[in-house]
Amino acid sequence: MSNTFGEAPGLFKYAQGSGYVLPGKETGWWKGYFVPITRRPGAYTCGLDATLSVLNGKWKMMILWPLSERPHRFGELRREVPGVSEKVLTTQLRELEADGIVRREVFDEVVPRVEYSLTPLGELLNNALLPLEAWGREHLMDASPSPRPTL
Repeated sequence: MSNTFGEAPGLFKYAQGSGYVLPGKETGWWKGYFVPITRRPGAYTCGLDATLSVLNGKWKMMILWPLSERPHRFGELRREVPGVSEKVLTTQLRELEADGIVRREVFDEVVPRVEYSLTPLGELLNNALLPLEAWGREHLMDASPSPRPTL
């Protein structure tokens, strides 16, 4: 699926002199692509603070893992992320889409279907999370649980 400003849905290629801006959104640029970025209330104190504002939510990182493998339909994502309700999954996907991390593609078919996938910006974010995943696997998921210190 394509759009007026670029090849990938959710990313809008800059058109010289078009003055295109999404209403109510700040604009960001990533490798020549226009990406809508939703600003959170308050000022960011550092880059980590800004990144965590995008990942704020219990399920967002758990949603990114299956999407890094391949595009998923809503029902597939719900099965891949056990414990998440439909309402929360919908909300988290909308926020990730508004931040330019997830692309929602609607297929105009007799039985309508929607697929979610990572945008190039989302792939970069997912790659940045790989060291955190490796740390958790190494230090928290070993076969023998480490004893907790007593106070």
